[in-house]
Amino acid sequence: MSMQSPVHRLNGRSATHVATGTARTEDAITARSGDHTGEERPDAAADAASASPFRSQRLPPASTPSCCLPLIRCAYGHQHRIDGRSPTLVESSDASDSDSTSNPLHAMYNKQFEDGVPHAAAYRQQMSLQITDGERLLAKELQAMSLDQREKIYEAIHGVNEVIEETGPFVEQKLKELEQQIVTIHKKEAYSKAAFMSPYAVRDRELRLKVLRATQWHPREAAKLLVKYFETKTKIFGEQQALRPIAYESLPKDAIASLEAGAIIRHVDCIDLAGRSILIFNYAKFFFQSGLSMAKALWYMNANSPQQGTSKGQNGLVLVLNTVGTTASECLEKFNQSKSIKELGISDSMPVKLTSVHLCFESSSMRPLVNIILLTMPQNMRIRTKVHYGSHMEILYGLGAYGIPSKLLPMGMDGNPNHGLISANLSRTRAFELQQQQKCRDALPAPDCIHAPTHNDIVLGRGRGSQNFAGNIELNKFLAKECKRKYESMRSRKEKTAFSTHLVQEIKARGGVRFLQRDEETGMFWREVSDEIARQKIAMALRNLSRK
Repeated sequence: MSMQSPVHRLNGRSATHVATGTARTEDAITARSGDHTGEERPDAAADAASASPFRSQRLPPASTPSCCLPLIRCAYGHQHRIDGRSPTLVESSDASDSDSTSNPLHAMYNKQFEDGVPHAAAYRQQMSLQITDGERLLAKELQAMSLDQREKIYEAIHGVNEVIEETGPFVEQKLKELEQQIVTIHKKEAYSKAAFMSPYAVRDRELRLKVLRATQWHPREAAKLLVKYFETKTKIFGEQQALRPIAYESLPKDAIASLEAGAIIRHVDCIDLAGRSILIFNYAKFFFQSGLSMAKALWYMNANSPQQGTSKGQNGLVLVLNTVGTTASECLEKFNQSKSIKELGISDSMPVKLTSVHLCFESSSMRPLVNIILLTMPQNMRIRTKVHYGSHMEILYGLGAYGIPSKLLPMGMDGNPNHGLISANLSRTRAFELQQQQKCRDALPAPDCIHAPTHNDIVLGRGRGSQNFAGNIELNKFLAKECKRKYESMRSRKEKTAFSTHLVQEIKARGGVRFLQRDEETGMFWREVSDEIARQKIAMALRNLSRK
């Protein structure tokens, strides 16, 4: 029986393999499993209906193949407890956790539900909803899929993916189709501005291959992702930094401290057994002061992963969120910060193919937070999510069932941080960043060429790009306010020429102001023009103002 099959046979009957299953599914398994003897219990359904939602439940019968147990355990999102006689599934080890007054997670969950659902109190009373709304939504979404669709999801989670051969003609054809699809997208302000300021940045072949691999070589989807990429990067870093590789030194101090502690780890050259790269969120090491700092650190770690720039990028990315070692209050605080990742749209704009998400919690008392996370996730992430409860070692074994070796994780088998692995990985990430920066410098055709103008620069040229450029707008304001009347009072051409020449020197003396023109040879970069060409630009701007 294939481990990726969405249906598992349990004692002659079938149980749908859904992610963190609902209480109804658990009741069905309990009723079918009997007392681990393979026999039906007539009173099983009645017991299930009357039992507390925090009861212990039996596992499938002993005849269930052992290879299915890891799948069933992760599918229903429970913790295995061995009591010396038989394994049990435990939904909550502490009945007091169900009291919303004593558990901050319950209070937060209730508030989230009340804010998001009209007439929530009446709806909750009618439907008898507990703290499993996220799990129910996940189960509903999976059950609404066809068998083939669920099969593909399970294969992606377990690393069984179809890899497309990247032949030369195939790649070139897809790049051509991508360019055609970009033209058809009308709403792309950030992309258009980036294309004007730095054609090299938006036409970067490596970046375009990343978005194609992330979308499984669908040009239309890749075009949308590329536009979203520049929109989000501009929102996080600003227009200038969005056009070049992000430097480690430019990150906020709290982001650097968190990365050095191992808060976010993107293995540079370590992959799981399915060839997928791994991104780890380690909540215990989060020292971020704001959600924006976290977003910048995440973007930096993801952008400097060499796997995404090769055919290995097709294998996808595994996201592991590890909260072991944090209290409920700390988890709430970190989760509130991480919500900015969704608000900024990072999960939808990174050029990566997300294959699975693993949420790791020390206790099932964290279940309310799990449900909040599931509810706030985009659907494409939620349907690929597996939840693990247990000690550090139990979680390592649980991840191992999905092809993620413990040696790749920043924590050892004893739960202590592997500082050597964290430091080595960050050093190699920074080395790759330096390579990317050097590649940008090497792309310049001449020493006097410039990748992109700054907001202080004045660019020459026609069209909306030049008219709407920040430096040009400031120049026109200055000329209209300080120079227009004086220019109009002049009668001789010699006097006007001397005045415009003086203005060029005055503007340059302000510091950081250059007059730039597109490099005619490549059309990708910029060059600083001579003072005479700059004077002509000033003279033309003054003439245009005098006509108004």
